Amino acid sequence: MPKRVRSGVGTLFITPVVVNSSWHNGQREEVTSTKYMEDQINNIIPVLMEDIGSDGENESDLLLDYYLRCNTQEKAVVNKVMIYLCGWSFETLLKKCGIGNDEKGKPIIVEDKTDE
Repeated sequence: MPKRVRSGVGTLFITPVVVNSSWHNGQREEVTSTKYMEDQINNIIPVLMEDIGSDGENESDLLLDYYLRCNTQEKAVVNKVMIYLCGWSFETLLKKCGIGNDEKGKPIIVEDKTDE
C-alpha cells in the first residue's frame, strides 16, 4: 500500500496588529504586536470537514467531472489540495474507489491497484 503523503508545511503566518496608537509631535505613533494565527489556521481543515459532513449532499460525480475536465496544471492543483486534506492525491483516491481513465480520459471501472 502506498504511504500517505504529508505536506510538511509548517509555516506560521504572522501579522502585525496595532495594539495602541497615539499622536506625538504631530505624528501618529503605533505600537504593534505580532499576532500568531496558529489557532485560526489549525481550524481550516476541521471546519471544512465539518461542513462537508453536514452538507448532506454527495457530489462525487460533480467532483470527478470537474477533475476530468481539468488540464494538467489544474489536476496538479487538485491533487496537491487533496494531499493537504487527507494525505492522498485525488488520482490515488480515484484508484482506491476503483475508478480509472480510458485512453480518451473518460472514467472507467478498474481494479484497485493501490495495494501493489
